[in-house]
Amino acid sequence: MKYIFFIGLDLVLYPFLVLLYICQLIFTKPRTF
Repeated sequence: MKYIFFIGLDLVLYPFLVLLYICQLIFTKPRTF
């Protein structure tokens, strides 16, 4: 049951972390862009 819980938590947290990462990239404006 713990594994199912962690997978569910992962599915919720992962897109949120990706959004934060994208926001960081947009706000910092790296030289690659």
